[in-house]
Amino acid sequence: MILRNMNYLTGQLFALTAAVCWAQNSMIYSWIGKKTGSNAVAHVRIWIALPAVMVVNFFFTRSFFPSGLPLETYIYFGLSGFLGFFIADIFIFRSFVFLGPVKTMVIMTFSPVFSAVISWIFLNESLNLTQISGIFIIITGIVIAVSDNDSGSKDSSAERKGSAVIMGTVLAFAGALAQAAGLIIAKYGLTGTAVHPVSANVLRITAGGIGLAAMQLIKKEFISDFIKMAELKIFSLMVSAALAGPVLGIILSLYALRIAPAGIVTTLMQMSPVILIPLEYLIYRKKPTIRKISGAVLAVSGASLLFIF
Repeated sequence: MILRNMNYLTGQLFALTAAVCWAQNSMIYSWIGKKTGSNAVAHVRIWIALPAVMVVNFFFTRSFFPSGLPLETYIYFGLSGFLGFFIADIFIFRSFVFLGPVKTMVIMTFSPVFSAVISWIFLNESLNLTQISGIFIIITGIVIAVSDNDSGSKDSSAERKGSAVIMGTVLAFAGALAQAAGLIIAKYGLTGTAVHPVSANVLRITAGGIGLAAMQLIKKEFISDFIKMAELKIFSLMVSAALAGPVLGIILSLYALRIAPAGIVTTLMQMSPVILIPLEYLIYRKKPTIRKISGAVLAVSGASLLFIF
């Protein structure tokens, strides 16, 4: 019992640390995306993260790339990575440009709701009254936060006005759905096979990288994406974000899913919107509005109600 409780605590700490990693990521990717384009950010960071995670995999398994695994393992984590690192990130990074990191991450709090619905459809897991109440609380929190116009903000960019706000919101919801699907597939793969979490991350990043590379090759932007990152400040920030998110953050989240209840882990990984609020103040001196704070807290509280009880 003591060992089990320690595993749960470790998993929860891993999940919370992953949320910190993604909060840092969202701020950096939002800033770089405005200068280079969101697709370039999503693409280049994969090629920074993949060699790094392969080195980590060698440290744990004495192999840079996982081999000799059952075919279904490659399928599970390949599909999970395609959804999580390609489809979801294309939507999310574009939303960062339109909405900014805080609002995008608040909408991403809806990801656990999609996870619950997908589980209900494919795994016959029904929702109880408490979980349904949690869904309504999350939706309310999202509406409150996203409807905040940042009237006191000095940012008057057209990207934050009119149709761009609608587009950013739709993209963030699409990203949340793709992320939820990828997470459920990864969870199934981790519990159904003996693959190491770091090796699982190598497979996921590889699949996402193939998708992004193919898209940029078709658009004839593969080389230009790297040229856009040539500025020292941009490149150094990209390296920092890639190591923190796709490498450390994802590995921690996969470890957390393996040793702690998925509901609690998923809830803690939605803390990024709350973590972002003080970060924006410390870095940009941007004072959060009461509506943004209350919306973020309400959304995360709803996620907690949905999974913990």
